[in-house]
Formats: sequence, C-alpha cells, structure tokens
Amino acid sequence: MKRLFNLLAALLLAATPVFADTRINGPWTASTGLTATGSTVTTAATPLTAGTSVSLSGPRGYFVCTSTCSITLPVPAAGYEFCVRNDNNVATVITFAALGSSARYELTNYTSYGTAGTGTAVSGGAAGDKICFVGLDSTHYLVGSFLGTWTMN
Repeated sequence: MKRLFNLLAALLLAATPVFADTRINGPWTASTGLTATGSTVTTAATPLTAGTSVSLSGPRGYFVCTSTCSITLPVPAAGYEFCVRNDNNVATVITFAALGSSARYELTNYTSYGTAGTGTAVSGGAAGDKICFVGLDSTHYLVGSFLGTWTMN
C-alpha cells in the first residue's frame, strides 16, 4: 500500500505544471488605451474638446458646444460612447449629422429609431441641452441619456 501511495504521489508531482514567471515588466501600452507600469494599470482619459463643429472618432468622446454646433459621429459599433452638450450658459442648437449606410439614432422616447442612413438628431437649442449615445451594433446608436428637447429624424 505504501508503495502504491508513493507511486501516486510521484505521478501527481510529475503532472503538476511548473509556471514560469508571468509578470509583464512595463511600461507597456495596449491599443485599448490601457497602460501598465509594474503592477499599476491605468486607462487613457476620454477625449474632451470644445468648439462649434467636430468629427468624433471611436471608441468614445465628449464635446462641448460653445455656439451653434455640428457633430459628426462615426458609424456605430458596439460599445462606442459619445456625449455632447451645450457649454455653461450657452443656449444653441446642436445638430448630429446623418450617419449614412443603414445606421440610425434611437428616439428619445426609447420606442423606435430615426430614418436609416439620412436621419439626424437636433436639439431644441436651450441651455442645458445634452445627449449621450451608446453604440448597440453596426447600425444603431442608443440614447444613453439626454436633457432638453430633441428631434430625431
């Protein structure tokens, strides 16, 4: 019996993998915006710009409208996130350009979508107007949150 136990113990030890040191010595940066130095991982800040027109690019971005604003978003992709708002004490119209292809914006009542390819999203032009879109898939932007009156064509 002792001999069988020793044999089983030897087999278990032989079958147990020995792992090499798997630490990654940084610094390193991934295409996702993650950066690691030693054991600290940080993410890149979400881009934030201001002005009157912008073409935002994925996967995320913020924009502050300082006057009447024209916004162009990329064709949606799952997980894309964009938020646009009027600047402090600015009451102006924010217009999102048509997405092209068969892409569309969700309506702010969360019941349907605007026109595929040619639909736009336009704010009422009040101070405090803002909207955040989240990409659902390659053809739909969901309304993540909004303030003000929006017309989704």
